[in-house]
Amino acid sequence: MIDFTNLLAYFKGLSYFTVLIWMLIAVFLLVLNSHRVQRKYLHKIAAAVCGDMDDDSNVSLFVGNVDYKMSTKELQEIFSSYGKIDSVSIPVNRNTGRAKGYGFVTFVSSNDAKRALKVDGHEVNGRTLQVNFAKQTG
Repeated sequence: MIDFTNLLAYFKGLSYFTVLIWMLIAVFLLVLNSHRVQRKYLHKIAAAVCGDMDDDSNVSLFVGNVDYKMSTKELQEIFSSYGKIDSVSIPVNRNTGRAKGYGFVTFVSSNDAKRALKVDGHEVNGRTLQVNFAKQTG
């Protein structure tokens, strides 16, 4: 429980202007924090409600369990039948130069990317591919 007698004694020593400033700062910080929280979850809420993204935006797929010897050209050939591809990449280890075992395929259309999810579970070069929408970073 708050002891209001001590609180009033504290405020008597301060000018009303100072108290008003501190109250405004407190309200501002509360509003700012709520906007940060809202902005943090706004993208997730919009994706759930709108069904991910607009059709005219590029959509990247994460392709896991890729053969370490697979080239970007081979990966593109696997996905090219599902639609127009903007880019394909297979990250490599900086120290060894060896592929990391996963890649990214970016489609021009989100509908094409959704159709390409059918590759999930297909076996290529003895490895079962794992295909999902890539998570946005940054």
